[in-house]
Amino acid sequence: MSVGLEASALENLRSFLKTEDRDRYFASLLLNEGAAPSITVLYAYHAELARIPDLTKEPMAGEIRLQWWRDVINSDNPETGAGHPIAAALGTVMNHHDLAESSLDMMAAGRIHDLYHDPFQDMHTFETYAGETLSQLYLNSARILGADQNSALADAAGHAGVATAIMEKSRRFHRDIAQGKINLPLDIVGAAGLDASALEDGEVSPAFRAAWSTFLDQADAHLKKALTAIQSLEGNVKAAFRPLALVAPYCRIMSGAQYDPYREAPRISQLKAQWVLWRGL
Repeated sequence: MSVGLEASALENLRSFLKTEDRDRYFASLLLNEGAAPSITVLYAYHAELARIPDLTKEPMAGEIRLQWWRDVINSDNPETGAGHPIAAALGTVMNHHDLAESSLDMMAAGRIHDLYHDPFQDMHTFETYAGETLSQLYLNSARILGADQNSALADAAGHAGVATAIMEKSRRFHRDIAQGKINLPLDIVGAAGLDASALEDGEVSPAFRAAWSTFLDQADAHLKKALTAIQSLEGNVKAAFRPLALVAPYCRIMSGAQYDPYREAPRISQLKAQWVLWRGL
């Protein structure tokens, strides 16, 4: 516990993470003792941000919550956020590992998109979103493990973030589309001969399947680039990218001919998820 976190506080965060983000919870259990507490806090922060759109009915309420987190991150007052278990722990982790406020702030700011029904206009816009959210999560995890900022780390985190974001947005497609939120970039939709309104029909047409496959193919392409960049990183830093191991298994399920994105989400058993994460990249 060299980071300075109390055992009871850390256990509460682990319980929260197990409920909100099972896969990253399992990944955190495989980290070395020195890094596990800090990365668990970082994962809990990410999970808290990611669930805000589901907890708030009005976008403005979500923006207020996200702004609160941004104020906590950027505050010079160590008491700011002291009453919130994740915020208090995050402040300790930030100071201990000298994490960049700008990066953690970006993780919150990037989630504003999830509060609204505005679609991603193109794949580039989606990649920007992923870079502000999931890529920063990988980057900060690597920094906790002692990584220096370099081009290989930037490439690994960048591509890993996009691959993971595609997988995660695809996994919750059925929930978001039911709320009128479109996760498929519109340039991919248009190239398949569809318009945005057709996506809300709930029909897995050949054109929809083509767009869906193209989106998942992008995950595979970014995954391959991430894995290439990760190979040049120091051995202990590679553990920051362990959750990336689940991208391919989830995408394989969602690529199946009988898979219906409108009515189901891919499921991987607890045992298989733990085995995939243990095996690593």
